[in-house]
Amino acid sequence: MRLILTLFSLSLLTLIPGAAQTPRDIGAVDIQTSARTIPVTVNSADAELNRLANFAFEAHGGFRRVTSGAHFTVRFTPAGGNQVRVEVLRGSDRRLDQTVPGTSARQALLRAADAAVQAMGGGRGFFASRLAFISERTGMPEVYVGDLFFGEVQQLTADRKQAMTPRWSPDGTKLLYTGYFRTGFADIFQIDLTTMQRTPFVNFKGTNSGARFSPDGQRVAMILSGEGNPEV
Repeated sequence: MRLILTLFSLSLLTLIPGAAQTPRDIGAVDIQTSARTIPVTVNSADAELNRLANFAFEAHGGFRRVTSGAHFTVRFTPAGGNQVRVEVLRGSDRRLDQTVPGTSARQALLRAADAAVQAMGGGRGFFASRLAFISERTGMPEVYVGDLFFGEVQQLTADRKQAMTPRWSPDGTKLLYTGYFRTGFADIFQIDLTTMQRTPFVNFKGTNSGARFSPDGQRVAMILSGEGNPEV
């Protein structure tokens, strides 16, 4: 039996554990795990880190949190300066003891949890992934980014116009999205996340929509209707 989790309508950017904030755009995700989950005990003396760590492992799908009989014990400790120490123990065998930095204590914890997943044979972790998404929390669709658990959410647009399909650049520094800002017609905009500047990317006559970067970031696929019917 397999448990299948699919994330729909989200653009996902994952940060590779152990690398210096190296991003990798992995698009939509289907996570398939065996029904045989690995029993783990997850804890931290810090209440907020403990809550987030247990929530993350509960969401993973490959692990089962237990209070006794665990194959692994995972321990997180604040290390100061937005760093978190992660230890993975199997009995008396220390599988991992690493201090992981982040842009915040929350992000450091998620990166540390990814390192723990890998140390326990769970493959590359995805907890430190970032999401780009559309929300109507202000009453109109706007572009937001946040972490995988919708923490540290940041609103990127305030157009009060329809916005849709935000997509990451492979290096994680830019977003493309379709919006009706200024002209009232569908145009493609680019947001530079290093400067927070938004610029028109494509605003030809007709509809311009559905932009997506190629894996190498050198090209962009999009739908244009300037010559009549919408074409790729």
